[in-house]
Amino acid sequence: ARRYRVARFELLSTDRTHGEYVAWIEWHLPERLRGLLGEEWSGAVPLEVAAVGPGEARVVLLASEKVLPALSRFLDDVEAPYRVRAVKSASLEAWQPLASLTQRQRDLLELAYHLGYYATPAKASLRQIAGLVGITRAAVSKHLRAAERKIFAAALGANR
Repeated sequence: ARRYRVARFELLSTDRTHGEYVAWIEWHLPERLRGLLGEEWSGAVPLEVAAVGPGEARVVLLASEKVLPALSRFLDDVEAPYRVRAVKSASLEAWQPLASLTQRQRDLLELAYHLGYYATPAKASLRQIAGLVGITRAAVSKHLRAAERKIFAAALGANR
């Protein structure tokens, strides 16, 4: 890991059946690059780096809007050929998954969470939550499932 200046690599979770892995990878830029890029580079995160030919690589970045001009200037200054293939804005829900919830859904979700409904084993039941807020157990279930569906859709990017 030292060769690539990786300071930390930790596999956080795996799902081998789907070929999905979540890892924490922390690296340090070489001093020379840090000096050239300065603090402006802190707004860009490489998501994918792949060799595509001799002396050529494809780099996919997640970057804030404010870092794009600085990144373009840097690449121009070092005479690195590049092509911007797409610039996309992420929806608010992708960054703040609770933003799409109604106030009622948010309130019930927070209450259920703090009472231990999502703990294993559960410390609260739908009946207990319903009794506290004065609605039926079915209504609590409906609100929680709607909230969960919105959060999963925001996190996983799918409406199913």
